[in-house]
Amino acid sequence: MYGISSSVSFVKGYRKSFLINFKNLDIFHINNSEAGELIKLIKQRFFKEEEISSDLISFLKEYRMIYKINSKITQQFPPKKIEYNSKHLIEYLVLEHKDDLTVQKALKICSFFKIPHLVIVTNNDLTKKVNSFLINNSYPESVSIVSDNVKIYAQENKFRILYIKKDTKPFVHIDSMELNSSLFLESQFSHNYFNKKIFIDENGNIKNSPNSDISFGNIYSYHITKVIKKAIFNPNFKKYWKVKKDICAICKDCEFRYMCVDDRIPYQKNKHEWFHKTACNYDPYTATWKELNN
Repeated sequence: MYGISSSVSFVKGYRKSFLINFKNLDIFHINNSEAGELIKLIKQRFFKEEEISSDLISFLKEYRMIYKINSKITQQFPPKKIEYNSKHLIEYLVLEHKDDLTVQKALKICSFFKIPHLVIVTNNDLTKKVNSFLINNSYPESVSIVSDNVKIYAQENKFRILYIKKDTKPFVHIDSMELNSSLFLESQFSHNYFNKKIFIDENGNIKNSPNSDISFGNIYSYHITKVIKKAIFNPNFKKYWKVKKDICAICKDCEFRYMCVDDRIPYQKNKHEWFHKTACNYDPYTATWKELNN
């Protein structure tokens, strides 16, 4: 008897699906018309060799997606329980840099609230200022400096400081899809773009989305820790955190839904479903990308 490896996941879309083996980082984009036998196996979890086609079992063996198991002990292997937990109240603070004061305050906010990741969008070299703070503080654990200035993003990464070229493409595009086990897990429980993030715009406004007009305070406030605390405990600030793709119209039918980071604001259609006012660059009903059709 054989069992399906716990590292194997299957994400069904309307027209196509993904078969993923996280252990080897193998991913296969397959037509649903060819996936019937595979879907049955994954639901069944354990099977005899004679129950499936020779081609499929050869494929699963080649990519180490199955293992041999004694049929008498299969009950000792219950289905894997999927959970997403984070010890941090906020995971990311994203800052649009305006001046040195906002940078200093953002660093202090990360330290006070133990926010592990700070992202600064800037065309200024902030390396010395950031590094001098990190030397004496455990948080943020990492600072990503995002820029379209080649003199900045071309620098070599330093300890806890990363330099990233600003992406000018639409937020969701074919090259933005990422096979990442942490992202894949988070996406099954939360909206992976808005969840546990604070956005601070160039005017210092504290937001739950960079595209929102609603401000929950300002970074230039004197009692900034009180302002941040009030914001993150406001239910409206967390409004989008649990709007996972599985409850969004169209997205719920997309095979990319657990690896797609989408910055579009979702709107509530009814108690059980949300929607977007703008179309995505990928259409799960035709399995095509707009950019490849232009």
